[in-house]
Amino acid sequence: MSEYDPVKPVSYPLSRVILHWLIALTIIGLFVSGLWIVRMDYYDALYTLIPHWHKSIGLILMFILVLSVFLRRLTPKPEYDASLKAYERIIAGIVQSLMSILCFAVIISGYFITSANGDPVSVFNWFELPAYPLNVKNQEDIAGELHEIMAFALIGLAMLHAGAALYHHFGKKDRTLLKILGK
Repeated sequence: MSEYDPVKPVSYPLSRVILHWLIALTIIGLFVSGLWIVRMDYYDALYTLIPHWHKSIGLILMFILVLSVFLRRLTPKPEYDASLKAYERIIAGIVQSLMSILCFAVIISGYFITSANGDPVSVFNWFELPAYPLNVKNQEDIAGELHEIMAFALIGLAMLHAGAALYHHFGKKDRTLLKILGK
């Protein structure tokens, strides 16, 4: 079998490359801002601004993730490198699926933190999402614990994902990393 299959692209289309890196950088920024938020006190000058931006960007990320899911369905995925073993393909699929699920779950749990008191959630003061309190005792605390645990799990998986990409690029010297760089 030749290295190039004309039916399958050799790299991801530019739209998916841009969304991948936009999502990655946004998640890192949200994680860092989340760590900052939990250490803020009421008298901090940015006490209301940083959480507002964190929530707004998180909800915008939800729409970007939905767009990404649609693009994933519409555009062909490049073939795995021929050197990948079956178990590596399975692990890659599991990690990518878990990261996608956790992205949505972290955002949803964040929404339930913010809307627990019945107030709508403002997105950069452009529009508001209505509150959906679950009428669960301590909803804000429960959603907050889940939000934190899932955010750390997401960052852990993202580090594993990035480490694997670097291993493939520098260790195995295959095209895995180059494909998501659009090359």
